[in-house]
Amino acid sequence: MANQKNNIFNIFSFMLKGKNYKILFRKILSRFEKYSSSDQDRNISWIKENCSDLDSFCMLLDKKLWIESQEASLQIKETSEIKLKSIKYNLGGGGNYPLLYFLIRFTKAKYVLETGVAAGFSSQSILKALDANGANGKLFSSDFPYFRLKNPEQYIGYVVDEKYKINNDSWELYTEGDENNLPKIINKLARIDLFHYDSDKSKSGRNYAMGLIQKKLSILAMLFIQFQK
Repeated sequence: MANQKNNIFNIFSFMLKGKNYKILFRKILSRFEKYSSSDQDRNISWIKENCSDLDSFCMLLDKKLWIESQEASLQIKETSEIKLKSIKYNLGGGGNYPLLYFLIRFTKAKYVLETGVAAGFSSQSILKALDANGANGKLFSSDFPYFRLKNPEQYIGYVVDEKYKINNDSWELYTEGDENNLPKIINKLARIDLFHYDSDKSKSGRNYAMGLIQKKLSILAMLFIQFQK
């Protein structure tokens, strides 16, 4: 009961900051969006026709690099789990960050945009891969705080190494939601070599993001998309 009261208090406190209430309201509305059955059938059909075993796919492209990616990701997992033990909240785990590391190394991406940071597994993986590329790369990240927590901004990218947090030459983190963050980021980027979308899963949220970034996708990114197809 006490936790529920704290959550409610934190949510209302967060809503009163800036324009957060507008973003929260849109998030609530997006939960009522529904895909048509034809959209669902078409999506499932495409997935079945194009799915591939991850290990086989990456080993086919570059066996040595995939092994490096797995080793780097294991280190990220171990150090991140240690950091997360120091807090009482569950910030969630990471997505497929071994694949992210691999793709950035394989494509030699330099400018990366991601939405949805959460605890920061993907961010840490991207930053380490950019370092390994050695080309002065940079990551731009967009997220929205865990509004149920007190002072939630401090938990975004919690597992990311401190050296990246204090170095704006490597990483810029924006925390006002995609609607506010993406236009700012897009204006700073001449091109996007790799785009990792992991925020608003609604159709309107994805369409908004893709509409903004598609003109900034580099030839490298577009060629890789075509290769995947």
